[in-house]
Amino acid sequence: MPSPSPNGFTGLGYDVSSLRHTPPPGWGASPDLPSAVNAAISLSLTDHKSRHESAVDMIEGAGLAARCVKQACNPINEHQLLLVHSKTYIDYIKTLAQTPTGMRVHKMKKSPHEYFMGDGTEEAARKSAGGVAGMCQQVFSGRLQNGFCLTRPPGSMAFPDSSSSCCIYNNIAIGAANLKQQGAARVMIVDLSRTFPAGTVTCFKSDPSVMVVSIHSQSSSPYSRCSYTGEGAGVGYTCNVSLDPHSCTDDVYLSSICSLVLPLGMAFRPDMLLVSAGFDHSDYTPFGLTIDGYKDCLRLLLGMTKGRCVVVTEGGGTKPPSYATYAAGILGVLLGDGDKDSR
Repeated sequence: MPSPSPNGFTGLGYDVSSLRHTPPPGWGASPDLPSAVNAAISLSLTDHKSRHESAVDMIEGAGLAARCVKQACNPINEHQLLLVHSKTYIDYIKTLAQTPTGMRVHKMKKSPHEYFMGDGTEEAARKSAGGVAGMCQQVFSGRLQNGFCLTRPPGSMAFPDSSSSCCIYNNIAIGAANLKQQGAARVMIVDLSRTFPAGTVTCFKSDPSVMVVSIHSQSSSPYSRCSYTGEGAGVGYTCNVSLDPHSCTDDVYLSSICSLVLPLGMAFRPDMLLVSAGFDHSDYTPFGLTIDGYKDCLRLLLGMTKGRCVVVTEGGGTKPPSYATYAAGILGVLLGDGDKDSR
């Protein structure tokens, strides 16, 4: 396995195509529509491009971007997508993207999938996934110490053959699967979002080479329970910390990491750490991770792989200033801000 970058470079990946991921005309809620469609419509109003814009503005305005190595977000290819998603699902998304807007809206409103797709969505989704896969490769090869991917659309709720919560492709799962293709024997994914990453857990539930750990608020999904640890060969490689909604605080998250996640990491010995960073905690103040708590959690996790880590943003954080503050804070940790040997 290559050694981490001796220069401690931090990669930064985001692409302007994410701003073209917008709901199509005629995309509105109706009591006559299936609940999943109305849920997607509601989410599309919160997953607004202004959140992404505000994060980029803060990262650039604070001088953080200038301290990073900018990484291109090249579109993911089909071979890489097939490591996680079914060909039927990939073809469905591809065909839908090529469908005229009016007909596309009609199809989406009859679909069981929970998502929205504007004219620029497929390009944004492919570049988000490609950006994560590329960043993972750069860090694993030792050319970078760590990386931060500001993605849109998010991915942790995308399943192998369906979408949910406005996720199209599972960015972090694609990153992990491609790392295995590059020679990584063990990859650890830690999800710090308040929301359970049902898609990510499903992608690797039978895979002993990818450990998925999630600390989250209680969910209705049977896969989210503390008793669920995976299936088949993957039993023991899924770890859920399911919390009471009023217990998703800094102290509880930090305690869970120290008492459970770090010992698991020491036993698993991952070649790479991937962190799903959903900023939905800011929507549940005071019952959610603060930005300082988030940063402390990440600092603890970085020790498992000598800092070799890629952080991937997910959804959440409906207010643009909150989203931007969390994103800038996390990037600062990767750059070493607040550490004794800060770069």
